[in-house]
Amino acid sequence: GVIFTLFVVFIVFGLLNILTGIFVASTRDLYQYDQELVIQEELSQQESVINQIRSLFLEIDSDKSGTISFQEFKKHAKDRRVQAYFSVLQMDVSRAEGLFRLLDKDGNGEISIEEFIVSCLRLKGQARSIDMASMLFEHKRLYRLIKHMFTDLDTDVRQLTHQIHAWQVARDQQLMQD
Repeated sequence: GVIFTLFVVFIVFGLLNILTGIFVASTRDLYQYDQELVIQEELSQQESVINQIRSLFLEIDSDKSGTISFQEFKKHAKDRRVQAYFSVLQMDVSRAEGLFRLLDKDGNGEISIEEFIVSCLRLKGQARSIDMASMLFEHKRLYRLIKHMFTDLDTDVRQLTHQIHAWQVARDQQLMQD
């Protein structure tokens, strides 16, 4: 009887171990499948956002030139449909001129569809810590550059002042000798 009981306990533990293994393997497979679904959903959402941005661009490009001028942008920024598009993208159009400058990456006064899509994706939503860090880095870099330029300018002005003073002294001495 004892050996048979130990045999049954051993078989039950063996079956439980096999069932646990199957459960863990199934869970792992579901996790990988779920992870792939999350990635596909993210790519799908990103494509949807790009299509929304493209539709917004086509809505604003009233002359169908393939670019948006500031006048077109300003005119359409007052349109409720365009405001709704920007709202979906979590972008504020209340200050159209500032937003236009941010979207116009090359500064030529016109926004191409590529500039518009890339800039809207970049500006979409709230500022992220990487954006803030890069702005802080750029600010510090520009500060050092400007400080260096002013130091050089100060040195040049001092040298020029000394040269002018020396020239005036030499001229005054020459006038006294004449």
